[in-house]
Amino acid sequence: MTIIARLTSPQPVLGASVQVTLGENFSLLDNGFNGDENAMDGIYSAKVFAPNFLTFDLLVTASASGFEPVSKSLPVKTIFRPQNDSFAQALSLSTSKNLTTGDNSGATVEVGEDLFSPGVSSTLWYSWRPSRAGDATLTTFGSMFDTSLAVYQGESLGNLQRIAANDDFNKQQTTSKVEFNAEKDQLYWLQVGGMNGAVGPFKIHHPQPKESKPPAPVIFPPVITTKAQDLTKTEGEVISLSVDALGTPPLSYQWVLNGGKILGADQSSFSTSVLALEDSGQYSVIVSNQAGMASADIANLKVRPSQNPPLNDDIENAAILEGTRGSGIAITRMATGQPNEPDHAGVSNPLHSVWWKWTAPKSGTVRVSTDGSSFDTTLAAYLLNETEDSRRSKEIGKIITSFTPASGSENLSIQLPDHGFSDGQVVEITGLLGHSSQNGKFLINRIDAGSFSLSGTAGLSNLSLSPVSRVTPLK
Repeated sequence: MTIIARLTSPQPVLGASVQVTLGENFSLLDNGFNGDENAMDGIYSAKVFAPNFLTFDLLVTASASGFEPVSKSLPVKTIFRPQNDSFAQALSLSTSKNLTTGDNSGATVEVGEDLFSPGVSSTLWYSWRPSRAGDATLTTFGSMFDTSLAVYQGESLGNLQRIAANDDFNKQQTTSKVEFNAEKDQLYWLQVGGMNGAVGPFKIHHPQPKESKPPAPVIFPPVITTKAQDLTKTEGEVISLSVDALGTPPLSYQWVLNGGKILGADQSSFSTSVLALEDSGQYSVIVSNQAGMASADIANLKVRPSQNPPLNDDIENAAILEGTRGSGIAITRMATGQPNEPDHAGVSNPLHSVWWKWTAPKSGTVRVSTDGSSFDTTLAAYLLNETEDSRRSKEIGKIITSFTPASGSENLSIQLPDHGFSDGQVVEITGLLGHSSQNGKFLINRIDAGSFSLSGTAGLSNLSLSPVSRVTPLK
């Protein structure tokens, strides 16, 4: 310790002899050495070792020429610095306990020590090496004064990196709390101090980290990338629409026609096998997930009237129903009647009938209905002789030499040299493949003397002809 004595009368007294008794005698000098800052300034000082006592008396005597000798006994109380006052002497926190107590009375601040707030003082140091990784929470809850708490990583006092720091946990709490993500077996340094000189007993709560919760997944809302298009189709044709959308799955879809939801249309694509005039309008889709929803117009569809009768207009070309349960759909606006066709249910004239045929897989009662139709229908069931049913389909016609399948926008075309057909003529095609019946009636679009197309077949990509297919004029 350094002992300093100032002699004045009232001017500084120079050349005096000053002695201090601490078990043995020490001389205080005014020569600018051994703890004395300035020579010949009347301030006498010396550095000595303090005795290892809690209290002791310090006897100082001084004499100088022309002055009466003086002496004074001063009681001294020893204040011991805590062992971990310096970073180099940091105490290790046990990983088997969650609580450590301490007292920062007599603690100091080292030169170069990081202070996260101007009021931090009287700091002590601890080291902590958690035995598992996770979310760490360290506090000084239960301490008796206004604490500060900081956590660092680094090799020495001069290169510490601050991880977390806190003065007051909240407005009602002057103790401290820090939270951070700790790594297993990594070394962390804890700085515990008092604010604005506060000292006293304190507590450090240092439980092992809790297992970190996985981060919540990032969910991106849907973004529809499909651009709207204008489409024109003919009554009875097929339409197929699809949508491309970005976003975090699962994505939900709902197709909409003219503002109304389409029942059962809840996939990324939508199709209908037989278009009606009522299907015209604006088709849009709603795509949604947990993060939100997006909607966009996909197609503006115009359905033009067909000039052809439906394929199952005649009983000979009746569409086939199979099994114990099924359904069929047709557009009857251009349907006709046949010679000797009965007036179904007695209220069907003028006739605009379409036909299906069904072979019962077993005996019993069968229920057939036109539920879901868009107009006032009639329904009748008949038992026919197979020979009569197939009479027309077995008439001899011209053998078809080659054909070009239909595409999304082009009708199926037939190459037949010198066919002799005219534009708008109705013909029957036998040997059909990919069709509900092997035979069908079509309206001709004449291309030239060697080829023609079948109106209304655009979009029927599965429709094909067999090697024995023939074409026969009907009207």
